[in-house]
Amino acid sequence: MNTSISPAFLAEGALLASKYRIMRELGRGAGSRVYLAIQENIGIQRAIKCIPKNRLQSGYGELMALRDLDHPCLPHLVDLLEGADTVCLVMELVEGQSLRSYMDQIRPGGLSADQLLDWGIELTRILIYLHGRKPPLIYRDLKPANVMICPNGRLKLIDFGTLTSLSGLPDQESSLGSPAYAAPEQFEGSFDERSDLYALGVCLKEMFDYLPDDKGSRRDGLRQVIESCCKKRPEDRFQTAGELEAALTKLSATGNLPSGQGRVKRRTFLLPAGILLLTFLCVFTVLSALWRGDKTSQNQTKSMGARLETMLRQDKEDLVFSQEEEKDLLELLASEPSKRLAREEPLTYAAICLQLGKLYWYYYGIDASGDQIGQEARMQAAGEWLERGEEALRRSGDQHVQGEEALRESRDQPAQGEGKYENRAERQGASLPDLRESRGEVKKDLEEHLALIHFHREIAKWTREGREKGLYRAHFLRLKEYENSLDKAENDLIRARGRQEVLESLYRQRGHFLEDGVSEEEYEQVLGRLAENIRAMRSGNPFVTKVLEDSRQVLDLLERERGGKI
Repeated sequence: MNTSISPAFLAEGALLASKYRIMRELGRGAGSRVYLAIQENIGIQRAIKCIPKNRLQSGYGELMALRDLDHPCLPHLVDLLEGADTVCLVMELVEGQSLRSYMDQIRPGGLSADQLLDWGIELTRILIYLHGRKPPLIYRDLKPANVMICPNGRLKLIDFGTLTSLSGLPDQESSLGSPAYAAPEQFEGSFDERSDLYALGVCLKEMFDYLPDDKGSRRDGLRQVIESCCKKRPEDRFQTAGELEAALTKLSATGNLPSGQGRVKRRTFLLPAGILLLTFLCVFTVLSALWRGDKTSQNQTKSMGARLETMLRQDKEDLVFSQEEEKDLLELLASEPSKRLAREEPLTYAAICLQLGKLYWYYYGIDASGDQIGQEARMQAAGEWLERGEEALRRSGDQHVQGEEALRESRDQPAQGEGKYENRAERQGASLPDLRESRGEVKKDLEEHLALIHFHREIAKWTREGREKGLYRAHFLRLKEYENSLDKAENDLIRARGRQEVLESLYRQRGHFLEDGVSEEEYEQVLGRLAENIRAMRSGNPFVTKVLEDSRQVLDLLERERGGKI
């Protein structure tokens, strides 16, 4: 969008792009300015960062790619406005204080190792997400001033002026970022994912200096991790953010690093006889472990499925999927028995992924202070697990047929011996009583939720390509069916949040629906029924009440715009 943008135009009270009312200036950087604004058509506050094009280190196309980023620790890019000499990023407003400000306020010894590790893991996961894009996105300016601590304690990475991809050719000036945090190769005009790991190591080092001065394996392990991140040569550092996350997670859980990580690698030269002896010992150890551990592994896989299902059920009992519960559950899912479960019992794993996706969809981001995580972030997290469930369900197709045959055989020839599961059908049936019905239910539930997510994720691209005709009407019909299905939802939170999602879609996309063949009568019928359901809901749960209040505010806004009651 091309528009007239200048510092004078963004004076207090100015209206940008016909919808963003400037409230005040929040701060200034190296030639850039950040403003607080309100998006008047929906009444939501935004942060608008204006950057002169001659100071913009990211390309315009790369900034456009920010629209597709959706992660709970990244602010959502709402809009991107381009003037003759200025680019404005309209972002989700991130409240809280910067990590830099926090460290300036505490004294040495005021930061716990647990907090440092939690934040380190969180920052690493943000890098895993950015580096996992295609092509990979490199942040290039990770520093405490660009990390916000939100009121709920979660971190968010801000300021994307240096974000770039590995698809282009860097130049020396644009590769640097902030010199104090830049990796040595950035001074020579090059960078890759390991440059971000160096900057993260410098941030961890600064936080490390605020730890209590005590002894222990975790403190020593942290020092080794930081030293590995900050090696001068990229090839001597952790090679991926995933490796760094594994080291920090292990350190957080056990106080020790995974074997061989966080230490300087040394070359070892063995005589031929030594090599043969070592090989023999390794083979003997592996074969012995396989011989003894096969049955143990099967029992661990079975018990892991039951344990995960129990945790998923408990995590939603209070209608809240907290960050602590998320951390415990994800650590369990990363364990070897969980990976074995995914390989050997894909139907059970698909059902678990479905339930976890729905936890993110309906239960995540709510705490005592209200809804802290936005729709886009919840949908991103939910979508990742629902897609894993879809892939596991595909893998279960062949096993489904084999499992039914084995189940029929097992009725005539039950397994002998306590605790033995001698065939695949029994293992699958341990948690899902009927293979055919369970697979059909999981498939239907996955498809329903993924269809809604895929539309929100892809519609902007389809529109740019001119392929949106017919898709908005199909989405409208899915929303109608989804809203009807909420009458049978298992609790009020699912009904309230599901109806909130439908309402926001009807509000934002009304014009598209009508242009794509949805009649006014159809639209008003669905909106009227939805409004009646939202207004009729009552709950003694504060989280459900908060969701309902937000939805009723949108209804009130709609009525003011339309000049009549819905």
